[in-house]
Amino acid sequence: MQVIQQQYEQLALILGDMRNQMERQEARLNRQNATIDQLLENYDKSKEDQNASSEVFNKNDKSTEQEQDFLDDIFGTNEDSKEENDGEEDDGQPSLQWRNRSEPEK
Repeated sequence: MQVIQQQYEQLALILGDMRNQMERQEARLNRQNATIDQLLENYDKSKEDQNASSEVFNKNDKSTEQEQDFLDDIFGTNEDSKEENDGEEDDGQPSLQWRNRSEPEK
């Protein structure tokens, strides 16, 4: 009977140690999960910020394109008009020629 009592006490100690190890492991996993959640949250925020800044950039880029198209319509400046220089020197600057919108482009 005494041998059984000793084995029981040893098993109780082993089970207590295992319980302590599991609790420490659970606490460590909870900390890791919290860290992962924080990293994912930061990643999502940075992606949202990046998308927002990209949208602003694209809007500005489209605005710039629209402005350039408008100026091209008014002044007749475009890349294709280089052929219309008729031998004049090209100084690298766009030719600003007023063009009546009712007239067809040459």
